[in-house]
Amino acid sequence: MIDIRIQTQAEYTVHIGSGILNDCGKIMSALIAPCTVAIVSDTNVAPLYMQTVKNSLVLAGYKVIEYVFPAGERSKNVQTLAKLWEFFAESELTRKDAIIALGGGVVGDVTGFAAATYLRGVPYVQVPTSLLACVDSSVGGKTAVDLAAGKNLAGAFNQPIAVICDTDTISTLPEENVSDGAAECIKYGVLGNKRILEIFEGLPEDVNVDANGVPTSGYASTRPLYEKIKDSLEEIIAESVRMKASFVCRDEFDTGDRMYLNLGHTIGHAIEYCSNFELSHGHAVAIGMRKIALAGERHGITKPGTADRLTSILKKSCLPTECDFDPEQLLSAGLRDKKRSGGKLTLIVPKNILSCEMRIIPVEEFSDWL
Repeated sequence: MIDIRIQTQAEYTVHIGSGILNDCGKIMSALIAPCTVAIVSDTNVAPLYMQTVKNSLVLAGYKVIEYVFPAGERSKNVQTLAKLWEFFAESELTRKDAIIALGGGVVGDVTGFAAATYLRGVPYVQVPTSLLACVDSSVGGKTAVDLAAGKNLAGAFNQPIAVICDTDTISTLPEENVSDGAAECIKYGVLGNKRILEIFEGLPEDVNVDANGVPTSGYASTRPLYEKIKDSLEEIIAESVRMKASFVCRDEFDTGDRMYLNLGHTIGHAIEYCSNFELSHGHAVAIGMRKIALAGERHGITKPGTADRLTSILKKSCLPTECDFDPEQLLSAGLRDKKRSGGKLTLIVPKNILSCEMRIIPVEEFSDWL
């Protein structure tokens, strides 16, 4: 097991390893005395892992209650949040108790926000079960729900007391979800992590995909992305967590350096919104990264050829690089982004494949970047 200490104001450890769902009770007992623990999960994850986590907690002396909501981005809303509050209240959960978010990014975001706001704060643990959640949303304390106007517009900073990443859970993900997580890992590479880029750029080109990242007919005879990265999975997650932690610990509340983690996200969130969230987060961010690299080349900021190299890396991970939305659609959606500050918008632009810079532009110029 790899342990990585996150040195925010409230410090905590990210535990990464195979089979460590069975250690949830042991890890919890080092942090909080036996109490009532509410496990929150979704309809995809609960049938797979709820019982394992529950058994581990019960053996460690905890009383366990469960709440399961429908899987998917459409559940990341105020209605689900309110139902969670009511469940906690009906269960008489107190600030001496604890909450576990067992699932992917949607579960982690909604549960973390509920934990931050119920009784003005109940300790919680992130137990991510997707690659995307392991390397991104479970670390750093950002929690949120979506509003009709846009993604993640209501939320709170709320650091967990621990993160438990069992790499075995990645094996049960659909291929699309594995590539979703790969997009965030590749983002850390472009931000400066050479080792992550070496792993993903070194993947075999035996998966043929079209411009939207959809495997062609030859895909059935090739290895899925999980099979190609499974031997490096602990290293990929650990390097990604360390990379994210380096930004979070310098800028916990996202007013400076942490904004670099938004590489590909301003355009990516606009793409998600335009697709009515039918396109997944990682796939949208992949397109967003390529678009901002192309725009950077046009503006003379990005080294020529960077977008082509990034496109190749993304396609090796079965990620899309194009979308059908026109610039006016993306402009309207992009200006709803929470990174907009008055008449300014912050963009993260690659200088080359391993370095980025921050550009603050007037919102009027955003259409030119699209």
